[in-house]
Amino acid sequence: MEEWTCRKCGASKPITKFTKHTRSPTGFIQPCRACTSASAKTWAHSHPHSIKATKRKYLSNERNRAKHNAGTQKWHANNPKKVAASLQKYARNNKAKIAAKIAKRQARIRNAPIRETVSLDVLWKRDKGTCQLCFTKIRRKTERSMDHIIPVSEGGEHSYRNTVLAHRSCNSRKGNRHNIAQQQRLFS
Repeated sequence: MEEWTCRKCGASKPITKFTKHTRSPTGFIQPCRACTSASAKTWAHSHPHSIKATKRKYLSNERNRAKHNAGTQKWHANNPKKVAASLQKYARNNKAKIAAKIAKRQARIRNAPIRETVSLDVLWKRDKGTCQLCFTKIRRKTERSMDHIIPVSEGGEHSYRNTVLAHRSCNSRKGNRHNIAQQQRLFS
C-alpha cells in the first residue's frame, strides 16, 4: 500500500488516511484527515460567532428547521439517559436561573404583573445576605428564598420592588400575609 508524508504533521501514513478528492491525480489530497479535523476544530473554537451565524441562517429555512427538529427528536428518543444526565447537569449549574423562571411562571399563573425577572443572587447582594423577616444572616445559600412583600396571590407584582430575601423557614411561616410590620417599613 502506498504511503504519503503529511505536509502538516510530517508523519508517514497510508494513503487511505488522507481525504479523497476526485480532481486530484492520485485521488487524495494533503494534509491527512487527522490534521484536517484538528485544524477545523481549532478554527470552530476560535470563531463561535461564525458558527452561530451559519447555523442561524441554515435554521431560518423552514424545511431545514423541520429536518433538524426531527433529527433532534430522534436522538432524544434513542438517548434518554444522556438527555436526563444533560438536564440534571444544567439544573445543578443554573439553580438561580431555574428558580427565577419558576417564580416568574408562578406569577404568570396567578395573573400578577411581571415587571422583571427577579434573581436570588441580586437579592442576596442587595439585602446583604440578611433575612428581611427575622433580620439575621442567612448562612447557606440553600436556606435562602424570595419573599413577596405583597403576595402574588393578593395581587402583588413580581419585581425587585416587591421582593426581599428571606430564610425558607421564615418565608413559609409568613405564608401569604402581607401586613407584617417589619415589611411595611420597606414601602415608607
